Amino acid sequence: MTEDQKLEQYQDIIDKLHEGLELTEIENSIVKSDDDFKKYQKDHLQIEQAITHNAMEKKLSELNELEKKYKSEPKRKRGLSRRSYLLLAASSILLLLAYFFVNSGDDAYDGDFLAHESVMDFTDPETTRSSNNSDTKNPYAQYSSGKYRMAISTYKELIATDDNPKHKFFYGVCLLREGKWKEAETVFENEELKALRNYPLNYNLAVAKIGLEKTDEALDLLSNPSSGNELFNREAEKLRNKIQGRLDR
Repeated sequence: MTEDQKLEQYQDIIDKLHEGLELTEIENSIVKSDDDFKKYQKDHLQIEQAITHNAMEKKLSELNELEKKYKSEPKRKRGLSRRSYLLLAASSILLLLAYFFVNSGDDAYDGDFLAHESVMDFTDPETTRSSNNSDTKNPYAQYSSGKYRMAISTYKELIATDDNPKHKFFYGVCLLREGKWKEAETVFENEELKALRNYPLNYNLAVAKIGLEKTDEALDLLSNPSSGNELFNREAEKLRNKIQGRLDR
């Protein structure tokens, strides 16, 4: 693959993420582990913000020049009516407000990208044993081999006949891997999963919230990861600090 083809592939992935479209297994692998892609996406976000900022600066500059021209002309020679000028000014103010809201608060970071970046796989002895069964209808084997989209379908079938909260937990992780934030949020908010005391429920729910850009709720969950798993507890603290640092800029 040439460099141009690689960049085109990266752009296709970013477009899919923004539009909420499903990624292929290869694309998911790129999002999770390709450092070049992560750098490209970060640069892409900065360019988008710069373009938006420059467009806003240009618009305000044009409005300022128009205002000077309007005020300097004699009333009878003004080519622009006062009503038209006020409407133009109002539209520019709305554009400025839109820019402010897009670049502040919960949107001070790319929630979709950060969520994809923060998803972590989880295993326990029982599920590890289950994954050793290579049955094509074994969702744990599919999960362990990174076939998350296939595992989602297989977990659904399994949950329909076996209401084990562990099945639901791993089903939720697969949803996170596929960027299905709303569905994952529903799964990890299920009260039945609280029986899994040492599972990183709050961490995974926080990741889903980040993908949905529910930042305050995500920060609350990350402040109390409620997991006996020290790895996830440490990652929760890192992720909380990362979000807070971006919001404080």
